[in-house]
Amino acid sequence: MSDDSRPDPTSSTSSEGGNPGYALGQLAKALTTAQDHPDADTRERADRRAGDWLRVFGGMLSGALRIGDRRPVKGTPVWATPKVLDGGFATGDLLAGGSLLSHEKALLDTLPQMDRPLGRASLNAYFLTEDGLAILLRQLETGAYRITVPEEGALLTVAWLANNGRAAEARRILDAIGPWFPRLRFYPMPAEATPPDGEVLVRIHDVGNVSRQLENLTTPRDIAAQTEAYTVWLPHQDDVVALLMETVEGPMPHVVSQTPYTTEVNGGWPFQTFPTGWRDRARACLKNYARLRKAHPLCGKPDRPSGNPVRLRHALAVAAKDPANLTGYEVAAVRTALAQIRSKRGLPGSDVLATLRAEQANVAALPTKTDWAALLKHRLSGHGPAMGLAEDEIDDLLAPATSAEAERYDLPEDTPIPDAFRPRLLRATDATPEQHIAWGTLSSAESLARVVPFLSARVRATGLDDPALRQLDEALYVAFRRRRSVLLLYLQSQARLDEIPWVAAIERLRTKDTSAAGREALTRTVGLALTTFPEQVLPNKLLQEIRALARSTGLDIPFVDEIAADIFMGTFTTKYLGAAQIAARQLEDSVYARYYHIDTDAVLAIDDATSSTHGPATSQAFDRMCHDRAGVRRTPGVRWLSPAQNGAVIEQEQVLTTHNLATLFDALGLADRLDLNALAKQTYTFVADAIESLRGPRWGQLRAVKNAAYAWRQLVYFLSMASETQRDLFFEWARSDIKNRSADFEARVDPILEDLEVVAGDELRPRPGEPFYGWVLGDRSPIHERLMGARASSS
Repeated sequence: MSDDSRPDPTSSTSSEGGNPGYALGQLAKALTTAQDHPDADTRERADRRAGDWLRVFGGMLSGALRIGDRRPVKGTPVWATPKVLDGGFATGDLLAGGSLLSHEKALLDTLPQMDRPLGRASLNAYFLTEDGLAILLRQLETGAYRITVPEEGALLTVAWLANNGRAAEARRILDAIGPWFPRLRFYPMPAEATPPDGEVLVRIHDVGNVSRQLENLTTPRDIAAQTEAYTVWLPHQDDVVALLMETVEGPMPHVVSQTPYTTEVNGGWPFQTFPTGWRDRARACLKNYARLRKAHPLCGKPDRPSGNPVRLRHALAVAAKDPANLTGYEVAAVRTALAQIRSKRGLPGSDVLATLRAEQANVAALPTKTDWAALLKHRLSGHGPAMGLAEDEIDDLLAPATSAEAERYDLPEDTPIPDAFRPRLLRATDATPEQHIAWGTLSSAESLARVVPFLSARVRATGLDDPALRQLDEALYVAFRRRRSVLLLYLQSQARLDEIPWVAAIERLRTKDTSAAGREALTRTVGLALTTFPEQVLPNKLLQEIRALARSTGLDIPFVDEIAADIFMGTFTTKYLGAAQIAARQLEDSVYARYYHIDTDAVLAIDDATSSTHGPATSQAFDRMCHDRAGVRRTPGVRWLSPAQNGAVIEQEQVLTTHNLATLFDALGLADRLDLNALAKQTYTFVADAIESLRGPRWGQLRAVKNAAYAWRQLVYFLSMASETQRDLFFEWARSDIKNRSADFEARVDPILEDLEVVAGDELRPRPGEPFYGWVLGDRSPIHERLMGARASSS
């Protein structure tokens, strides 16, 4: 990506934390939407979003929020789950706090009147009574609970410990959470019972999520405007035309001949005769227009200055007041308009127009997606909001409306709900990750990261003996993984699962070895990610799960995270050096090393790990190598470089480490498990399609080229690990693909492929050109120049 790329939204940061200007910009955007958007639901959501950003902005200015710190909400423990907005900005709210939820209010109503004013504190205290503990123990036994944030599992853990002779550990948890009883809920949401230790099935959303999505659906503005035109404005225009027809003396005007510039009309002239009461009816029609316009503002055609509706209403208004004020031009224009309307669609009272209006009325009466969504939401109400669906329920949910449903929701009877709603239901369906991929409900490595925690949770839970405790441990883990990351500076780490007191208490109870199950789940997860999304680098959310699974197997793998260019501080921790050295040993004299000019001996010789002032150890030699390869000079005393410079340095780190590919292939023996030729083809197709479809703003093209370059790096790695025969088959296939695309595409991409083919075919022949990189500084990329048709220079 070049210097002239559009910066990341959070690109402005300071040494003290995130820049308040970003929060202020997001606040202004939300306020604009809340005020100006035509859709009421969108305005309401934007208003809530504006409130969140207002709290962020105010908290940053007051010091109540420490953006960039792992404890962003001042005075709260690290285990408390903050509400986090885009960019990692915490609002100051805690997800286990806020107003009482419906199930909390219902329980509070059952408590003695004297306890109710204490609100959430009373509820937390109630679950420590004999009756409350009995409820928690029944929930543990049956699985009839739902945990959305880890805090909601604290008292369940206390109940299990107390019931199993571990009162001292239970008291330690209560000591940690007791001060937060008035503010946070430490008890779960009631839900339908679920058996423990069933088959690991995953869902992307719960039924409750889908129901809320259906409730928030709105009819697209263009469809709503069309319906408004068919039901309001065209009938009103017919009324105007009918009034004008009454003033015609002689036969109705009709078109004799027409060219793009002239229209010859025969017939009578309007405004020659005025029946009794005509002026009153004309004024009533115009007054009705003003009323309708206020109530129906979506369709803009009635007010289009050059359109017939405006001209005809103007002439009608003048005639209703005093026909003598009409000019000859205006009378002739109305005559021509009546003739054209007659020719085009028929005049009011004609069979042709009656048929057309009937057809349009039928179209307007068709159910919109919001109409169907109301019926589907009603059908889903029979399922618990915390539950998922079974695959065989989908067709029943989409079945035709019954007579009762058709009458209640004003829908056609015996017409099925459109199949466009099926993907929404499939996302709430309990199935294997592989099945979700086949359905297309998992469309990226990021979305895969949302379901892998279910697999990781099961692996962790196998180390516990008690079935109820295993189920609780799984629920806590999945809830923790839903936690959004906060913006961090100074090499800090996100909050860890073992920092949650009640999770740490469960951790001490593990007795069984989980390495075999962990390795199987790890291999399955990595295989799914690479075979389904080989063109994508492993996102940080997915790496969290991969890292956790690796720990469960006892593997010590230096996984490296993707670093945002806007917060990079110019140095890498030693895990990046460790990953680079694994890659260097694996890729010595490989296609990958030759293509990217990697001196593997120099990488392996680095041995200067030193403690950082911020904690984790770093390597100055590795930092220098990444900067030198990127062509970026670090100026003494200058902490922050431009996002483009940071991006170029980070990309060189990714080249040297292969961004986890080498470490995973080395640890799991993936070269023998995966079809490397198929991975290379799929990745090449992504790159080719991205380049072929380059269009739009320059910053968007630069982003697309950057993503293509990242995918190209994955492709080069797959070919490096493949056999010579596999590489030959790939290049033969790729050459054929290029020939089947446009000549312009061939001119842009053929040199890049040829460079790689030369390196792959002759290890002694030097690389003919620069590698295909995503971040480029200044004018030094002929590849970018060729791909985008213009120089990728800085602005």
